[in-house]
Amino acid sequence: MTAPVFVVYQLGLAFLSVQNGADWITGTLLRLVSWNRLAYAAFVVAMAGGMYLVAKRSVRRPGESLQRIVGESVVLALGLLISVGAVGHAFAANRVGGVGTDLSVFDAVILSCGAGFHEELLFRVVGFEGGSRLLELAGRSRTRATLVAAAVSSVLFAIAHHLGAFGEPFRFVAFTMRIVSGVYLAGVMRYRGFATAVYTHTLYDILVMVVLR
Repeated sequence: MTAPVFVVYQLGLAFLSVQNGADWITGTLLRLVSWNRLAYAAFVVAMAGGMYLVAKRSVRRPGESLQRIVGESVVLALGLLISVGAVGHAFAANRVGGVGTDLSVFDAVILSCGAGFHEELLFRVVGFEGGSRLLELAGRSRTRATLVAAAVSSVLFAIAHHLGAFGEPFRFVAFTMRIVSGVYLAGVMRYRGFATAVYTHTLYDILVMVVLR
């Protein structure tokens, strides 16, 4: 279900000089194909095809399911925008991931897809769901494990935006907004699943960087 977001971002990187900070896949893929861009593109398409086949085998009507996920994600993205929009638009439209205001619509859409896929994979799948399961295995109750994992993964999510070559200068308002966003997306992940979290995150970033800028 997330194959379209994955492909748009991974292929779009061929035209950008930046990538998402949570993206550990691209460098690995490029090394596997010895930095051959054509082979890289073919590998990305093949991976997306594999993702589609998995979805086709596990969902009876994948086209309808994707339509439902995207429609639901539009509503959830608007909910996230309303929840943190006043704060988020004040800074995100001016500086996103260390990238300035000269982003084209194309650049903004590609980076939004990268954030939606890779950040949800790292912070919600690994950080939140993985952390929650580990805490449960360590003897914590399901409720406590969920709350602690949501809080920790959301703080790490916020911190990550201020680190690395494309990190932005620390601002308390931006930091707080991302913690709130992280908790919101953790809720989406827990109750609606990974694909819905990916599309919600992607659509929210597009709203902020393209529609509201």
